[in-house]
Amino acid sequence: LKLTTANGNGGDVEENGVEAILRAQKEYPTAKEIVYIADNYAPLRDFSLIDQIKIPVRVVVCGAGLGINAQLMTIAYSTKGSIHTMEKDVRDFPNYKEGAVVSILGNNYKMTDGQLKPVAK
Repeated sequence: LKLTTANGNGGDVEENGVEAILRAQKEYPTAKEIVYIADNYAPLRDFSLIDQIKIPVRVVVCGAGLGINAQLMTIAYSTKGSIHTMEKDVRDFPNYKEGAVVSILGNNYKMTDGQLKPVAK
């Protein structure tokens, strides 16, 4: 842990979170869900791969104080998973329909083209 921390900051902010989810899905084919601990401020460079995720993803969001990364919410929504922060758990993603506006931690998001996108205040 100390070595990893000392060698951190790989030069960019983006992460390969979806690839990690896909690897877990492959290595544990009988798993019924995946827990993904995500850095809210790191965009996912491999976001286009989310259609390959076949089981629910429970996204634990670290650093959600200023709102939740729309990519993370889309992963939870598209896999029929959930979002978890220190303040709130959102488990009703499967109930959201196109055009729905959802308020999470004081921020509004609109379901557009199968993704939750921030609504300007």
